[in-house]
Amino acid sequence: MVEIDEKVTEIAEDYFHLNSKHPNLHIFHEDARTFLNNCTKKYDVIYSDTFKSAISLPYQLTTIEAIQKQYNLLNDDGVVIVNVIQAVEGKYSLFLQAELKSFKAVFPQVLLFADAGPDKRKQIQSIIIVALKGSKEFDFVSNDVGLDSLLKKRVSEQIPLTQQILSDDFAPVDYLSFQGL
Repeated sequence: MVEIDEKVTEIAEDYFHLNSKHPNLHIFHEDARTFLNNCTKKYDVIYSDTFKSAISLPYQLTTIEAIQKQYNLLNDDGVVIVNVIQAVEGKYSLFLQAELKSFKAVFPQVLLFADAGPDKRKQIQSIIIVALKGSKEFDFVSNDVGLDSLLKKRVSEQIPLTQQILSDDFAPVDYLSFQGL
């Protein structure tokens, strides 16, 4: 786990029963981009739930360069999972379009899951980007009722990607995130 603020880890220990001493949990207190830039270990999963504000992500984690670093840190069938607060399409989806386009420039498979459901495309909601390093195709059906209900939230239709790829030189994340609000 990479957490920039040691106080957040303390709060998680005190109020959410985080066992930071667990042998399978390694906490690094530093900026996540710095961690990505310096890390050499390979991972099966990279999960990002980082926010600068209620709906805006830290720009340095959204760029094609950061996405490429994550790709390079994954094992062959690894996956990156990113939580984004946006609409699937429309005026509240500009950041999602740019981020999705950036992920698609690096990963062979990029999937989208909309928490409120794929039919609520213009509603601001939690959207999960799932970027797969491998090319294996998946069935989006499960005998497990709970898992199946989550898989049904997959957005399978194409989304217009009218925004520019985000880069270390061009990442107007706040502007795109708050556009239309």
